[in-house]
Amino acid sequence: MVAPLNFSRSLDWPPFQGLANYIKEVKRIRDALQNTVFFGESLGQSHVKFGAGPPDGVAYNVFRNRANGRRVCIFTNSRTEERKLLFQAFEGAPGGKARIHTPNRKARVVTLPAELTIPAERIVFVEELGGGR
Repeated sequence: MVAPLNFSRSLDWPPFQGLANYIKEVKRIRDALQNTVFFGESLGQSHVKFGAGPPDGVAYNVFRNRANGRRVCIFTNSRTEERKLLFQAFEGAPGGKARIHTPNRKARVVTLPAELTIPAERIVFVEELGGGR
């Protein structure tokens, strides 16, 4: 819930416009991936491999689409500076491809392993392509 000035302003209030645009963009990505991240199965912190553990301040969760088995890993960065990590693979799919969704940026397809940049205080979605069941 977002309630500017304890519900006395809306998200179109100028100091909140940047946050409102960010929320809109995250929702757009989440809606596009809803069959996996909303209606899918939560796998917790499994089914992915990294070059090293996630850096300090980065949390993640993995979801699997119930229909096709494809996974999405969602990263959040709670730090005030960007973080980088080496995303090696979704388990069982080495050398696969993934689509990286970062709010306010064009989605891009990468071949794994790939270095990811998680912007400061932001979220990144890594969508498995191919693979699945």
